[in-house]
Amino acid sequence: MIGLKRLREERGIDQKVLAIDLNVSQPTISDWENGRKTPSVENLVRLADYFSVPLDYLLGRIDQKEIPAPTSDAMIGDQIRHYRKSQKVSQKDLASQLFVSQQAVGKWERNEATPNPEAIVKLAQIFGITTDELLGCSEQKETPVPTKRDGQDELEQRLMQYVREMTPDQKKLLLAQMQVLAEQNE
Repeated sequence: MIGLKRLREERGIDQKVLAIDLNVSQPTISDWENGRKTPSVENLVRLADYFSVPLDYLLGRIDQKEIPAPTSDAMIGDQIRHYRKSQKVSQKDLASQLFVSQQAVGKWERNEATPNPEAIVKLAQIFGITTDELLGCSEQKETPVPTKRDGQDELEQRLMQYVREMTPDQKKLLLAQMQVLAEQNE
């Protein structure tokens, strides 16, 4: 997860302490930092609260660490329904874009279920808003420009965005294909 390790180290907190504070295991923190696992929505919110940073910073979408003041008590389902209707998108079309069932979108909108972190990021992209705005934490109306991180050029950033949206099985397939290409270049 972009930014988690940096935040933790900037504040002089080791993985064990963070794990205890969040009531998760130390290997879980390591997996999050190394991108092997993605925290649940609840843990993403807990991390953002713990470090007082916007969710979009944790997800690598913005380079701004300051957290905006909450602007709404709306639940995520209310926000999804609001943005879907304001952009005149049907539940069926939204479900299709997210590769989920229409029933899943309906459950989210009724606050009977919560989208996973990948779906939250994708929803924010579809609606052209930040994840903080989707979760009712910001009034920012423009999608932030991705930051240049770790020397990545624009193409590398786009590739990483596609990778982040893949399922674990898709990532394994891509890795195998990349290994074949690398061997051809040797």
